Amino acid sequence: MSDKANIIKEAQKYLARGQIDKAIGEWEKLVKESPDGNVFNTIGDLYLKSGNKKTAIDYYHKAASFFKKEGFSLKALALYKKILNINPTDSTSLISLGELNENKGLMTDAIKFYLAAADSLTKEGKKEDVLSIYKRILNISPTNIPLRNKIAEIFLKEGFLSEAADEYLSIANQYFENDEYDKAESYYKKVLEIKPVFREVYVSLSEIYKKSNDILQAITYLEEAVNLFPADIDILLRLSNLLISNEKYEKAKDYLKAVLEIEPYNVKARRLLADVYIKEGYKDKAWEQYLPVLDEMLINEKYEDAINLLKSFKDIDPVETSKRLISLYMQLGEYNSIVEELNSLGDIYMREGQEREALN
Repeated sequence: MSDKANIIKEAQKYLARGQIDKAIGEWEKLVKESPDGNVFNTIGDLYLKSGNKKTAIDYYHKAASFFKKEGFSLKALALYKKILNINPTDSTSLISLGELNENKGLMTDAIKFYLAAADSLTKEGKKEDVLSIYKRILNISPTNIPLRNKIAEIFLKEGFLSEAADEYLSIANQYFENDEYDKAESYYKKVLEIKPVFREVYVSLSEIYKKSNDILQAITYLEEAVNLFPADIDILLRLSNLLISNEKYEKAKDYLKAVLEIEPYNVKARRLLADVYIKEGYKDKAWEQYLPVLDEMLINEKYEDAINLLKSFKDIDPVETSKRLISLYMQLGEYNSIVEELNSLGDIYMREGQEREALN
């Protein structure tokens, strides 16, 4: 290994004579054997003095990276700023300054440097790197709607259509959560302009109109969603609920039957279909919807589920429900529940004026 003191002495001697290239050679010899941030910086200064800005910047980057790795963030920050004085569009320095400020909790400054880096990378044609920078910015300030909107517009301009749609969706959702439905609707429609097939948007637009009591328009959006996602059970159930609330029973039944074609034992669909039949006066058809579900539960020994299902049907047909609950409790040997249910059934008969049945 070369003697460090001698190398430094030689470098200083060459520098005193104005022989910068030879001085650089000595310093490079030293830093090759023993990397050091201060020496990298010195070499950078010498290259800058000789008019070689590009190589000077390379060495300043090496110095900054060294200090950053060693935990000397202030020295690293000073070096990145030194680079920017030479080349204000150096994207690596701008990103690093953004990271350093972010780590210090200075988010406004971090965003400023990240935006400058994104602008620089855009001019360099590095679209994927630009996308990564904007995602960093949005992670720092997820609720900043003006900033998110600006980034969405940039995504759109640069051809990142999916990312632009996601940002508009995020803005729409924020407005929706804040009950600013007009603004939310506007941004949901921006999403559809970019991605016409977007399930969440149709559901959210329907919810907006439902909250404003425009049920027909809410239904229209869900019908459009069903056309796009015909096997989506959640959408089919949402639409069925709205149709029932608007007394469009035939249409509701069609959509509920579509659910049952996909999931024959879907409890929600069968319950809604039973409700429709009750409204139409067909109690027997209502029970027909529940029996397959109930039988399936009993076969699989899901007795608690069966009991809960029967209890949920009590408001529709209290007598038949109580009879079935008593039979199930007897099978399970739950005598306290049998007594309780018998009393309940007796009360029902008494209210209906059927005293003989009540006494039995």
